[in-house]
Order: sequence, then C-alpha cells, then structure tokens
Amino acid sequence: MIDILVVDDEVQACKNVRSFLEKKGYRVAEAHDGIDALAYFEKEEISKEISLVILDLKMPKMNGFEALQQIKDKYPATEVIIITALGDLQLAVKCMQKGAFCYLTKPVNLANLEVEIKKAFEKQRLSTKSIDYQKNLEEQVAEKTLEVRNVYTQLEYNFFAFIRIFVDILEHYDTFIGTHCKRVGILAERTGRKFGLGDKTLQELEIAGLLHDIGLIKIPRKIQYTPMKQLNQTEISLVKSQTVLAQETLKQVDRLNRVGWIIRSHLERFDGTGFPDGLKGKEIPLESRIISVVNAYDEMKCRHRFSSGKVFTNRSEEEIALDHLKEFSGTRFDPEVVQRLNVVLVEMKLSQREKLLVPLQYLEEGMTIAEDISAANGELLVHKGSILSSVQIETLCHYLETSAPISGEVYVYTDQTQNTKDTKNASDSHDNKT
Repeated sequence: MIDILVVDDEVQACKNVRSFLEKKGYRVAEAHDGIDALAYFEKEEISKEISLVILDLKMPKMNGFEALQQIKDKYPATEVIIITALGDLQLAVKCMQKGAFCYLTKPVNLANLEVEIKKAFEKQRLSTKSIDYQKNLEEQVAEKTLEVRNVYTQLEYNFFAFIRIFVDILEHYDTFIGTHCKRVGILAERTGRKFGLGDKTLQELEIAGLLHDIGLIKIPRKIQYTPMKQLNQTEISLVKSQTVLAQETLKQVDRLNRVGWIIRSHLERFDGTGFPDGLKGKEIPLESRIISVVNAYDEMKCRHRFSSGKVFTNRSEEEIALDHLKEFSGTRFDPEVVQRLNVVLVEMKLSQREKLLVPLQYLEEGMTIAEDISAANGELLVHKGSILSSVQIETLCHYLETSAPISGEVYVYTDQTQNTKDTKNASDSHDNKT
C-alpha cells in the first residue's frame, strides 16, 4: 500500500524524506529515476493507491519534467511536488504550468514539505468531494428526470384514455358517428405512418380522427341527416360550420390546439372548393388531407354517402368507396393520400385472410402458407407467406416418415389455393374421418 512515492537519484536524500514521512504515518515508496517511478504506475493495483509524488527534477535516464508530463497525462488526479535546485527555478515554473502542485528548493525543509503535503491531500479531498457531489447531483437529476418522464407518460396515457372515453360517450349520442370516428382514427393513424410521420404527429392525427365530427353535436340531428340539396341556405351554412365549431371547442385545451386546426381543414378540397377557408393543395395540412380521404372512404363504405344517387348492385361497399376516391382524386382528394390509404387497406385485408387446415396429401404448388411449419424438434421447414413449390411439398411429406414428424396438416390461405373448393371438401372429409 502506497500513499506517497518519493523520486530522487540521491539515494540518501530519498531515504531521509521517506523516513520522515513514515514517522508521520504515511505509507511511502521510493524510486531513483523517472523510469523507475513510472514503473510503479504500470502496476494497476499500486497506481490506484499513489496519491502524491515527490519528484526531483535532475535525474538520469528520465528527468523529472518528462516524468511529470507522463504522470499528469495518465493519472491527472495524482498530485506532484517538485524538488529543485536554485538554478532550476525557471524549469520548476514550467512544471507548475504542466500541473505540478508546487515546488520546493533543495535542501528540502522537511517541515515545509509536510505542510505542502497536507495542502495537496486537502486539495485532493475537496476535489474528490466535488466529484462525488457532481456525480450525486447528476444521479439525482437523472432520477428526477425519469420521475418527470414517467409522470408525463402517465398523463399522456390518461389524456388519450379520456379521448377514447369521450368517443364512447359520443357513440351513445349517435351510434354511427361514434363508431365512424373510431374507424377514422385508426385508419388515419395507419395512413399517416405511410408518410413517415413522427409519434407525436401520429397521435395528434389519431385524436383528430376520433374527434373530427364533434362539431356535429351542436347541429340539430334533423339537419345532420337531411341531404344537402334539401336544406336551405341557412341550414347549409350551419352544416358547413361544423369544423369551425369543433375547433372553437378544442382550442380551450392547449394540448388539442393543433388537433383543432387539423379538424378545421378536413373538409377542404384539394382543388380549393372546400370549406371553411377555401384552402387548396398543399395549403391544406397533410393531416387534414388524410382525415378528408379516410372520412369520405368510411362514410361511403358504411353509410353510402357521396354516391350522387348512383345505384350499385353487384359490387362491394369497399369497391364503391375506393372507386369514389379514385374518381375524385386530384379534385376533391389528395392523390397521394388516396394511394397510401389503398396500401393500408390492402395490408389490412391480407392480415385478415381466411386460413384453411389442409392435409399434406392435398397440398398443391402455388398455395400460400398461412403459418410457419416446423418439425417436432423445432426445425423451421417453411416460413409463413411462402408460396409452395413441388420440392417443398415433397420435403414436408418426407417429414411424416422421420423421427421428428410434423402434424400432417398445415394452414394455407384459402384465396391462394388453386382449387379451394376441392381442398375444402378434402379437409371436411378428413375431419369427418377423424
């Protein structure tokens, strides 16, 4: 264990200082040139213990100035007291500039040396205390920051939960409006993701979708459900004020200020013929353009609005709604939003495809696997989504005869089978036998 390292090429002077310091209770080691001194620091278990070096300037092999530079570069917390002859004062000052604690002239007054040693250790103690305080302060700040972040996250969660509760209440007021707003919120958020919007913007977009029709609460139901062509001018103006009414309601809450602006503009049209402000193209906020397209899609699909009285008998509501969006893409709707909503709908449809359990002997090339197929030992044989080849079918059948067989049945997507009806019949026959 070492507190102080005394470095001096004059062996007797070194021993005198060591003897004096040991009587004062210090743990002392000695070296007789700069290289020997640095060798102590190369021993990791010792280098951590050395708090102070008493260093002579004039020594063979490596002088004190060179040794000082290396010590302070590698171990900046170690204090160094320079011992110098009167003729080396200029060099001693240079040492101070390099980080030495102080310098003493030869012959060294041991009482003065003890005073300087105590000062050096006190400086270290205060420095360590300062570092510990800073570390503790940083830890406290980090802890408080985490607490604030957790509180903020909880507030955000509760805020969003309140929005959902409000929409549930809205659903009791009007079943269609409530469920419509929920669908628009989900679709708008998913469409926004296709534009690479950030998390905060996506949340605002979803909230705007959930609340986009709250202005209708201030409009009499009779007017809400009357076709526009049957309304007088005053009633039409009232209907068109719904987005402004929504914004006026929401602007009372700072957190919903941006949401209010999104809702205000969601009935604007891409060609500038919408309301309330007649905005055109990219003047309309992207989030509002997304709500506009998603709102029209859901209204058309679920309530057959905006159909101009056309009658369709052999097409699905979704096909009608998508054709409506495409027909008015570039005039009423932003074409890019229409395109990305279509991508979202395709992905949702794929995720909801029906699956059919099929015996291995009825598998055919071209069928799409609906769930991963693994052997009993866990080996993955075919990934979900793979389109079967004849080689894969042969491999699967082979596993029926191995020590790690599969179940003998796999799931495929019904809309990807080459002969779905025959496959279904085969599956039903198999079920009846089992």
